[in-house]
Amino acid sequence: MQDQRALLTATLEANRASFDDRWKSTQHTEGWFNYPTALVWQYLLCIQDILNMRGNLVELGVWHGKSLTHSLAHCRPDERHLAIDIELRDGLKSTIANSTLQDRIVFRKGRSTQPGLDADAPGPYRWIHIDAGHDKHSVLDDLKLWAPRLSEGGILVMDDFFNHRWAEVTDATFEYLYAYDHNIAPLCIGANKAYFTTKAGHRLYRDFFRGKFISEYITKHTILDYFDLCIFNFECLCFRPPLSQQHISP
Repeated sequence: MQDQRALLTATLEANRASFDDRWKSTQHTEGWFNYPTALVWQYLLCIQDILNMRGNLVELGVWHGKSLTHSLAHCRPDERHLAIDIELRDGLKSTIANSTLQDRIVFRKGRSTQPGLDADAPGPYRWIHIDAGHDKHSVLDDLKLWAPRLSEGGILVMDDFFNHRWAEVTDATFEYLYAYDHNIAPLCIGANKAYFTTKAGHRLYRDFFRGKFISEYITKHTILDYFDLCIFNFECLCFRPPLSQQHISP
């Protein structure tokens, strides 16, 4: 494991300049994707790189492409990055205008649950970012359709998880995990996003999160008080029903 950690450190450092350039080019792009989250994405996607994990990537809810730019950077020549939104905005085109990887993006205009949008970039997916409709019905429908396509050891990213302004996202996620899918478990949560992986794949990331390895990486590049990352050191959870399904005695 020490060898893999050393390789991850080397990979992160080797990609540091391109990461900084990517952030500088997108930091003023409209959207809510922040710097600490970009660091976590870089960390997780670099782990997938050194593990040689294969599969397409997908983002539901692209907005102006700020987060898309960072996941696209890890899309290999034989992979495709599916990007779905109900509207493909002009700002999106300008965000990726300077990317040398534009040919790896498959843009699709439509609702995230619309059939056939994945025809040119099918699963299984090693990276799924769900940031589309935030009402409970939409989130649950997205999870039912896309989460089962997560590859072994792939990462499912949920936006606005535990954000009190979008409480239905959390409610829908827990309902999905409790009622529909017992194959994924939380990996970590921080900076407004939660990260899940398959239970069998959980061990692939576990050692990279032990000790102070990731905290030293994060705090090296950002302000400690600005970011808290909660890491789950277990492979499975027993989920209770969402509050909306629990009987509360008067």
